[in-house]
Amino acid sequence: MASHQHPPHLLIRASAGTGKTFQLSNRFLGLLEKEIAPDQILATTFTRKAAQEILDRILERLAREALEANTPPLASRPKPQQQTLFDIEANIEVVPETNTSTATQQQILLGRLMRQLHRIRVSTLDSFFGQIAGSCSLELGLPPGWRMLDELEDSVLRDEAIAHVLTNDQGNALKTLLPLLTKGDANRGVSHLLRSQIDDVYSIYSETDATAWSKLPRPTPLPERDILDLVGLLRDCEMPNKRFSRALEEDCQRIERKDWGEFVNKGLAAKVLDGSRMYYRTEIPPDAVRLYERLLQHAAAELVGRVVLQTEATFAIVDRFHHAYKDLKFQRRGLCFDDVTRAVGVYVNEQNAALVSHRLDGEIRHLLLDEFQDTSPTQWRALQPTARKVTNKAVNGSLFCVGDIKQAIYGWRGGEAEIFDAVAQDLPGIQEQTMAKSHRSSPTIIDTVNRVFGHLQRHPDPGDAAAAIRDWTSQFESHTTALVDLPGLTTLETAPVTGSSELLDFAALRVAEIAADTDDQAPSIGILVRRNETVRQLIDRLHSAKISASEEGGNPLTDSQGVRLIVSLLQLSDHPGDTAARYHVAHSRLGEALRMHRHDDDQIASELAEKVRADLMCAGYGPTVERWTQLLSASPDSREASRLKQLVELADTYQSQATLRPVDFARYIMNARVADPGGSHIRVMTIHQAKGLQFDVVVLPELDVQLTGQPSAFVARRPSPTASIDLVCRYVDSATRQLMPREIQQVFADAKRRTVFESLCVMYVAMTRAVHALHLLISPAKPSSKTIPLTPAGLLRCTLGKDASAAPGECLYRDGDEHWYQKLPQRDAPIDDSASPQNCPATDAMRDVADDHAGQISLAPAAKQRTRGLERLSPSMLEGGGVVKATSMFNRHGVAARRKGTLIHTLFESIGWLDETPVNKHALRQLALRHAITSQMPDHEVDHALAEFHRALESAAIRTALSRSGYANRKACQDTDLEVLHEYPFAVRQDGHLLNGLVDRLILFRRNARVIGADIVDFKTDHLDPDDTASLEARLAYYRPQLEGYRRAISATFQLPNSSISCQLLLVTSGLVRQFE
Repeated sequence: MASHQHPPHLLIRASAGTGKTFQLSNRFLGLLEKEIAPDQILATTFTRKAAQEILDRILERLAREALEANTPPLASRPKPQQQTLFDIEANIEVVPETNTSTATQQQILLGRLMRQLHRIRVSTLDSFFGQIAGSCSLELGLPPGWRMLDELEDSVLRDEAIAHVLTNDQGNALKTLLPLLTKGDANRGVSHLLRSQIDDVYSIYSETDATAWSKLPRPTPLPERDILDLVGLLRDCEMPNKRFSRALEEDCQRIERKDWGEFVNKGLAAKVLDGSRMYYRTEIPPDAVRLYERLLQHAAAELVGRVVLQTEATFAIVDRFHHAYKDLKFQRRGLCFDDVTRAVGVYVNEQNAALVSHRLDGEIRHLLLDEFQDTSPTQWRALQPTARKVTNKAVNGSLFCVGDIKQAIYGWRGGEAEIFDAVAQDLPGIQEQTMAKSHRSSPTIIDTVNRVFGHLQRHPDPGDAAAAIRDWTSQFESHTTALVDLPGLTTLETAPVTGSSELLDFAALRVAEIAADTDDQAPSIGILVRRNETVRQLIDRLHSAKISASEEGGNPLTDSQGVRLIVSLLQLSDHPGDTAARYHVAHSRLGEALRMHRHDDDQIASELAEKVRADLMCAGYGPTVERWTQLLSASPDSREASRLKQLVELADTYQSQATLRPVDFARYIMNARVADPGGSHIRVMTIHQAKGLQFDVVVLPELDVQLTGQPSAFVARRPSPTASIDLVCRYVDSATRQLMPREIQQVFADAKRRTVFESLCVMYVAMTRAVHALHLLISPAKPSSKTIPLTPAGLLRCTLGKDASAAPGECLYRDGDEHWYQKLPQRDAPIDDSASPQNCPATDAMRDVADDHAGQISLAPAAKQRTRGLERLSPSMLEGGGVVKATSMFNRHGVAARRKGTLIHTLFESIGWLDETPVNKHALRQLALRHAITSQMPDHEVDHALAEFHRALESAAIRTALSRSGYANRKACQDTDLEVLHEYPFAVRQDGHLLNGLVDRLILFRRNARVIGADIVDFKTDHLDPDDTASLEARLAYYRPQLEGYRRAISATFQLPNSSISCQLLLVTSGLVRQFE
């Protein structure tokens, strides 16, 4: 097998759709061909899904090579077309490595890899750091038995830590610090204020010490007497006109009332501050300018001094929170991913490398990094020692890094795109390559991408975003496509009416038209937006238009009426006096089922609350919530039913952390964000969630958002992309910034540049998801608007539109074939109702073909039987010869009937010999009630089952079957001891299957302790008319295969001939007993 000719250390800048994952898998296979052990290779990416995809592609390509004879080396072969991996291990025959006479080199390599699957390191960075932390917990100072916290658990811990800070305020320090954070807003609750501040800044705090928060210089204020003198002198200045005089007087009044914020933002002072010194095209007198400059110095002392105090106060409060939060996590033995990453970054170095390799049971010599543009400085610090080691010539290792700074869309999560550029400078011997040929998109899409992103600087007024636009454009290389014959279409349209809601209406209408036009081909359609809330709004509109669409954005389950009702029930159970919750429950179907008919009855509310708490305690959250959802009886195919089902799953997840307060689960529900995926070929999701996916058609309806985004509460400075933060400052307006030193102003400018740069990345990612068609939908310009907004929509108008106008209901740009879909092969519309996106028929079209570019592979047919272990079979599956009627599966009475049958079986289990131990009705009722609690069985069903059980015992035939005396006349029982066994389990091999199950009642005939015979008793609760002979015989024939299965199982278990085993069927509801010989 030929060796690959890759440079030992390579950094690839790969544009969207050019095959990043293919290159990484290619590199992995090249290392394997050089006989590098799999556990010496670490391949990382940004998401678990992407990691699994990389591993799948490695196995697919290697399996293909193993099936093809006399092929050239893997790396030199052209990229094949897309295909799917089903089950390599089950369907590929792996030739033993020792059998070299018949095995190809590829088969040997495949066999070696399959035998070491457990040692392959393909994962996310977080997962890799978790492995290190799990192996070195004590050295890292982690709590014993630690686990990862989910987002909701972490949110609860943060709230507890804040409560701890508030309740343990020694010396009333918070009374001094909190007013500095409110900025005059006295209406915000203290807990809410603290939580907001902490969520905004905790990630910054985690990378800093106290010095970074106290680097802002505080100017010295003027004495009060000097200020009054300056105001007097200012009033004495001659002004050129009445407008000036009025403006000057207003400035003086602002000074006197100490409104320094308004002073620097308005009037003559604002014009002196920005350096123009012109007011309504007239120069401000020099004498006045000199006075204003001195007053602005004092304004700086006031405003900047306030920022200094607020920044330092924030650190003091967050520091208190941190210590309480850290203690709580240690007590609960829970950690966040950032905790693990930081701990690993502190511990892993050259001195500890050998120990870490020993604990991981293997030394990493080859590093493959995917999506590296989204790596955070904290992650890089933890990974850097490994990167330095593999690039050390003495190690004979290699580094492979692939990414695209134009797709750096996770800055809000800590990603630092500049690290991608810094790697080449920090590590020796790295060569660089670029990839700009798409293997995903049609020429029409690529032409549009080039036209937009190659000419971003056409916007007439980019303002302070100009630097970011210029930087982004410098990173853009004109794209080409390998799919030159692929049909496609691009349009840029305005909605008929201005307004965000109207734009979404227009988007839903356009999607409906696209779906109708392409119905025969059923192409994958991706509607990509910026916010999860927009996902929900679009889903509502599409469902209202009877268009099936899959929601994958993740929204609170409380967008469902049924879920909101259950939240009210939980609130009521915790606070029976909550009149709003009582009213909501009482006036609903759920209230009717739970017998709460009046919202103003305190006793009923208290009794219901007590019952709900008891149900949650005894049965658990999952079963209890499931019973409530069944009472709501939503249409099975409705979105409401889907959300209720997700609520049950959420309840099961919550059980492991459940408290004694039902309201805690209510909060858990309200905070959880749950997607609502389905099998539709139309999918609605955020642009971030679409990263790595592709769609035949992409619709972008949320392009009217500012490139500058919402400012962060704090800005921070890093001396270099990989360095720690060394300066933190609270966000301030532009006027206050001008009062700060230039180095601080530059920190704000850099923060805005990063925000604009990332907004352009998001726009690029969204547009490059399209394979064939791209529909760009924007709001029309307002009639009064004279400028082009600094938004993606504005950039599109400048680069695609003829004159940058945007009248209502106008197509500003159209390129390509309007009927492109007619050139596609017809395919059946998806009918899979699975909730898993991977099971969606459109998935193949949505996967990143460019990153795979893999070809068809002929795998062996999947085995029809289990490949591991025996096929399971139970005697009850043999009822009726194995035929199941659909009506029985969907019978709405089936659940109650099964509950009743289970309880009656439980009652019969309590009977040994009926003629020796009389029935204790009180004990039986207690047994039934205990069973009812765990099975969520209503009281009236319990009473009905008990009555039916006692009626059955009145039957002479049934009493005889359950009595020892009933066996006295049997010849097989002469001189034997009888033993009663209930719910007797068995598992025996039979005809290539594993026959397992339970016998309701088994009587063993023992002679001299040896089993010589047996009687099988099976209870059935069917309602049969004893006089209807035909129905009775049909029912007996139906159950015969099951009883024969029991007979074979007992025969095999006790080594008895079938003739020594009798069977009895007790039809307890009808009072009948039938023998099977």
